Amino acid sequence: MRFLHKVYDMNNTNNQIAIKLRELRESLGLSQGKVAEKLNKTQSYVSRCETGSRRLDISELEAFAKLYGKRISYFLPKGKD
Repeated sequence: MRFLHKVYDMNNTNNQIAIKLRELRESLGLSQGKVAEKLNKTQSYVSRCETGSRRLDISELEAFAKLYGKRISYFLPKGKD
């Protein structure tokens, strides 16, 4: 049961990151195509990241953070102390 809880948490984190990626892009008035161009990726890559169907590794998240002028911690859920 504990393992399932951790998987759920990872999926939830991935979804939260995806939502923030989309919200930031839209708030900056950028298309997925323009973001893809700046990251040297495809539009479908950006789409998969924004829907949560692609889990980002730390270097990929760092590229988005740099592009949007945010720290990586902005995308991560707040800790539960």
